[in-house]
Amino acid sequence: MTLRTQTLLIIGLTFSGLLLLAYVIFYNILPTSFAGPEKEAAKQLVTPIAEAISDVLSNPDSKTTGRSPYHVFSLLTTGLLSGLAILLFLKKWALFRLAQFTEISEHKQVENALRRSEERLKLVLEGSEDGFWDWNVASGEVYYSLRYAEMLGYTLDELKAHVDFWKDRIHPEDMPNVEKILEAHLKGKTDHYEAEHRLKTRSGEWKWFLDRGKVVERDNSGTPLRAAGTLTDITERKRMEEAVLQSQQLLEKTFASMDQAVFVVDAKTQAILASNPAVERIFGYTEKEVRGRDTGFLHVDQESYEAFQEEMAAALPANGVYHAEFQMRRKDGSTLFTEQTVTQVLDDTGNMTSIVYVVRDITQKKQMEEELIKAKKLEASGVLAGGIAHDFNNLLAVILGNINMAQEYLETGSPAFKLLEDAEKAALRASHLTRQFITFATGGSPLKRVTSIEKLIQDAVSLACSGSNVECQCEFPPDLWKVEIDESQMNQVIYNMILNAREAMPQGGLIRIVAENFDASSAKGLPLKAGLYVKISISDQGVGIPEKDKDKIFDPYFSTKDKGVQKGMGLGLSIAHSIIKKHEGYIMLDSRLGVGTTFHIYLPTLDKPATAEKNPGKTGHPLKILLMDDEKLMRDMVSQMLHRLGYQVAVASDGAEAIQIFKDAKERGEPFDMVILDLTVKGGMGGLQALKELQQYDPQTRAIVSSGYSQDPVIASFKQYGFCGAITKPYSLQKLREVLDSFLCPQDH
Repeated sequence: MTLRTQTLLIIGLTFSGLLLLAYVIFYNILPTSFAGPEKEAAKQLVTPIAEAISDVLSNPDSKTTGRSPYHVFSLLTTGLLSGLAILLFLKKWALFRLAQFTEISEHKQVENALRRSEERLKLVLEGSEDGFWDWNVASGEVYYSLRYAEMLGYTLDELKAHVDFWKDRIHPEDMPNVEKILEAHLKGKTDHYEAEHRLKTRSGEWKWFLDRGKVVERDNSGTPLRAAGTLTDITERKRMEEAVLQSQQLLEKTFASMDQAVFVVDAKTQAILASNPAVERIFGYTEKEVRGRDTGFLHVDQESYEAFQEEMAAALPANGVYHAEFQMRRKDGSTLFTEQTVTQVLDDTGNMTSIVYVVRDITQKKQMEEELIKAKKLEASGVLAGGIAHDFNNLLAVILGNINMAQEYLETGSPAFKLLEDAEKAALRASHLTRQFITFATGGSPLKRVTSIEKLIQDAVSLACSGSNVECQCEFPPDLWKVEIDESQMNQVIYNMILNAREAMPQGGLIRIVAENFDASSAKGLPLKAGLYVKISISDQGVGIPEKDKDKIFDPYFSTKDKGVQKGMGLGLSIAHSIIKKHEGYIMLDSRLGVGTTFHIYLPTLDKPATAEKNPGKTGHPLKILLMDDEKLMRDMVSQMLHRLGYQVAVASDGAEAIQIFKDAKERGEPFDMVILDLTVKGGMGGLQALKELQQYDPQTRAIVSSGYSQDPVIASFKQYGFCGAITKPYSLQKLREVLDSFLCPQDH
């Protein structure tokens, strides 16, 4: 076989294979890869080619070796055309499949994105614990989520999938507002729908919800077709808001009802932002008058305000609170003592935004503190005076008693009697001075009895104004209440007050004394217990008392007058203050320079009748008296006085000896009619213990207590301790006679 023949044979076999492949593709694969019109077009294109190939392949003379060159050329041409056709159809087929694949991929991506979006929405709704609703506005049908049903206590099957299910459960009070908001949104007036309302749960409980939604689809005319939204349970938030509101209302009520003045001040400008009603009651300014002003106008002066600001600025950052006492000024110009508590208000960053001042009026407290200090000064200063006065009284009692006894043996008009009379006056004056010392020391427990103050004042006026160039004018209401007082001590008070008024007007003038009934329940700023009082006002037209001396006017030994025997000792007002305090009363002054001074005295009243003491006089029969005193001079002197008055006397130096003498006399059938017992015995049994044992032995024992301590409670309230009377040292013969005559009745013998 020649080379040419071999080559043609190889080429023929190759094209035969290509023709066979083209036949399969054109006739079986390509036509089935298209659809519709494209399939028919493919058939028309490939059918002739497929038939030509089939004809070549089926020719009985297909063997390569027997063909002519022309036939081989035809075979090659047909193979080339078939290859080109294959390439063209393969390209079109590939492009068609690529387009199909791209379309499918995009569709899958959209489906995946939609699925992921739905999953995210589901996760958001489940995570927020909100209910979801989807409303077909036209039909009224609503899709409610499972969470929506759970919040109302239902299952999904129990929910009616209609908007009426929601409307039927809205609280009647909330429905008008909900309908108004929803209608506005459906008409396109608002961007979204949002309302807070109550819904009734399956259990009948009302819960608060936040309902939010939006129209998501409208037709061409704007009519809403579909809306969707969420439902949030805000019941707990509403409860907290209610609690906060109640707390705020309580705070406002507390703020308004506080007795203390409260100011809220801007931390930067110091301007008052708010104040409570107590500000007007305490300072006299309305809330409108103080708002916007600096608190400095309430201080007495600029120096005081600057000191307050400096101390507060140093204390607040360190402690958060500042306490201080400052004097402040009212609208009417008067001053008051205040106690201030200042606290800072901080914001979230720790910066001070405002300051709260709580101001309490402590003027009355300060007055009481001053009274206490004054009382302590009197007490401390008078301890020594009281001790000396007791011993001095015993000596005065001996002197006065012996003077009286000497007078008993002299003619009334004799020179010696006159000398003794002067000595008696001096002793009585010394006794009066001693009584002042004792009263100054502890107030001198008063021997009280119910009486009218009117006669006592008139007696004091008569004594103090006698022979002076001043006029006294007294005013008493006809229904003036009675008081329970120690007449001797109160006479001393009134006398000292009138004497001071008289001496304040050396050129003469008018002293006006007014007594009136006073109810302390209407008093403000006075340290008085609730109750009824008699108020005594003693006014003069003198020069007045300087402001600097007002706080010292009741101090012991303070006087604006020259010192001397008759005046300027500085004890008169101190003693008056002590006596009135012992009577549970109060004394105060009101003085203006160039106008005069008024002292106001408040004495408590007592609604019980005064009891008159019987004075049966003497029967002429000798009575037996047992006298007990630890001072021999006193025993001897009083014994002589009792003998002079016609009594039989036995004496004892202490309580134990007196008890023994009393028992011995009783056993002999010669009992004593009266026992006079010294209250205090140095180193022995005193009168109180002696009386207890005597009355245990003989309950009918009658005794009079005697002491130089007029302030002792046994003297003031002798009946409570079993005594029938009391007599204070020193005492005169006449005083002893009066006391004994008051308690020794004819039936005692």
